[in-house]
Amino acid sequence: MSVISLEDVSRYLKDVAERVIASNKLDTSSPLFNGNMQCIGKFLRSKREPRTIRSYGLALIKHVLPYAMKLGKGVYELDEKDLAILYERLEKNKVSVMKASCACINYHRVLNGMPRIDQRRVRLLNPNVTFSEKQKFYVDLTPEEVYAIERNVSTVELALAVELMAYSGLRPSEALGLRWGDVNFKKKDEMLFAVARIKHRPGDYGAKGVKGERTVPLSPRAVRLLKHLMTEYDISVADDPTVAEKRIIPYSYEMLKVEFKAAVKRAAIRPRDYPITPHKLRHYFAIHYLNIGGSPTELKQIMGIDIRTLQTYIEISGKATEDAYFTKFYREALKPKPS
Repeated sequence: MSVISLEDVSRYLKDVAERVIASNKLDTSSPLFNGNMQCIGKFLRSKREPRTIRSYGLALIKHVLPYAMKLGKGVYELDEKDLAILYERLEKNKVSVMKASCACINYHRVLNGMPRIDQRRVRLLNPNVTFSEKQKFYVDLTPEEVYAIERNVSTVELALAVELMAYSGLRPSEALGLRWGDVNFKKKDEMLFAVARIKHRPGDYGAKGVKGERTVPLSPRAVRLLKHLMTEYDISVADDPTVAEKRIIPYSYEMLKVEFKAAVKRAAIRPRDYPITPHKLRHYFAIHYLNIGGSPTELKQIMGIDIRTLQTYIEISGKATEDAYFTKFYREALKPKPS
């Protein structure tokens, strides 16, 4: 299962561009079109992850380019009001297009010595574009349901992926990017324990940028699954040079999604009004960790998240409210009142 490459992205975006040009009858000979395509090309040649380039490039070519041609401005000349008008016309995926195109346009505005577009102003100018962080991170799966999904995947490697996402807070790409050499086994209180180093590998599965690199502890079941795979593949030690750089879970993200969806169906868990995806297990870990008394500071370090995301998890779990009420009010209210 190969990882998406820059060549795959280039072919895909070229095909999208041809279809967009034909469907919108764009004048490819105009200086405005050439200027816009050069601007887009600069971004596509930037040193970013292939999946990021594909996502942002799709937003620019499919949505922003036709609008910029009709408006008569280059991509980098669009301002907050122009973008607000563009998003008002879109019927779906408003949030993803807004984020992607703002990031792309700001990249080129900086290169041209222009001020950055403020995404918050675009939101204010177009209130129909909703950003619900709580809805994005919310998940109410139970431990029994997560275990049912894990038991219904088709291979041990996929069961390990589910365990890593649900009980170590890994992103799907981080679970898929884990190498044998990244795992370190050790003894702790006479028990076998393991930690994994999550690394950033440009153009491959792994941490989300260098800032996402961290060391995470693995659950007991993940340790047992790793040991099972080591026995199956005749691996004596995880840092064996012959296997150290081999991926433990040799699946593509697309295959993981297909297998995960089938496992959810086989597990027959209660349907939700949101899609149950592999990434939802990362949110499950965060909320479950806080609910069982885990420290927000520890969670931030384990998951490699920023303060804003951490605050969203805290609000969803209700931990901050419950703890504050119990420690600052409830105990005080139990004290005997002076007569």
